Amino acid sequence: MLFLCLLKLAAMFPRQPEKLNLYMQQHLLENPSLPEEPPPPAPPTP
Repeated sequence: MLFLCLLKLAAMFPRQPEKLNLYMQQHLLENPSLPEEPPPPAPPTP
């Protein structure tokens, strides 16, 4: 399905590869139902 979306975007914006950045963003590919990763623990203090 993702490949079909890429083809559709390429057809909509011929010779304009910079337009893909508007639609193909990393956060759109992530699963929103998964909880965010917790921040790494603080290093121990001496």
